[in-house]
Amino acid sequence: MRIQLPKHMIKFLTFADVFSLINGCLGFLAIIILFSFITSFDVIRVSFSFILLALLADGLDGIIARKKRASELGEYLEAMADMISMGIAPSVFVFKIYYDSSSSGLFLQFAFIIVLILFVICSIIRLSSFHLMKNEAYFVGIPASASTIFLLIAAFIKINYLTFLL
Repeated sequence: MRIQLPKHMIKFLTFADVFSLINGCLGFLAIIILFSFITSFDVIRVSFSFILLALLADGLDGIIARKKRASELGEYLEAMADMISMGIAPSVFVFKIYYDSSSSGLFLQFAFIIVLILFVICSIIRLSSFHLMKNEAYFVGIPASASTIFLLIAAFIKINYLTFLL
């Protein structure tokens, strides 16, 4: 049995999908910048900015998809891009900011990693089920973008480490 992929997969993409791709790339760049060897506040600010730009690209994707033709790949592409920029990148961002604070004890390090894993798990569940639970009359649950913004701001202003764990 031979599986053939379409010769031109790009033809399945719409203009809105380009913003989903930008969203995912910005989230990835935010992570890469955090792992750079330069440890300074500038790295944190640039990563923070890239995640916020990814959120903007996500919003533009939705606006354009509603006004123009939505692709068959759109919902899947958006969920994957959102997972990078609203699940993994914010978790890595928080880890980078609080890493020094978490090194005070093994239990706190473990608790910190568990909290971040729970955030990623909740992001996966939320983003994968969003299109199934979508309702035109009202929004079900907390948007992934809202939880990302909350997490980013709390880490950026560096609230107390123990308070953050709660």
